[in-house]
Amino acid sequence: MSRRIFVALLILGALAAPLICTGVTLDADAYAVGTVKDTNSNPVEGATISFSGSPLTATTNSAGQYFKALPAGTYDVTASKSGYQPSTAYGIVFVSGQPTQVDFTLTGN
Repeated sequence: MSRRIFVALLILGALAAPLICTGVTLDADAYAVGTVKDTNSNPVEGATISFSGSPLTATTNSAGQYFKALPAGTYDVTASKSGYQPSTAYGIVFVSGQPTQVDFTLTGN
């Protein structure tokens, strides 16, 4: 293999590594957005949002908001955090090119 090809492959690998390590997929063309609050309407920071049948997850920020790009399809979406009962929204359809909002209210244990 020539040095030029080797360097090109090395650079390509370095550029692709952050996408692989952060869970970004090239076929993610739908978008999940939403807010997680507690029963007093306070934002829940650090809640994990998971999508059935997918390794993808999102984590809420200090305002309780999350955003995740994912492949279009139908998912059960779950919000969970230690100290709260998990909450699941079933059969949520994510359409290519469109954001789908899924909000949650978590009840403390």
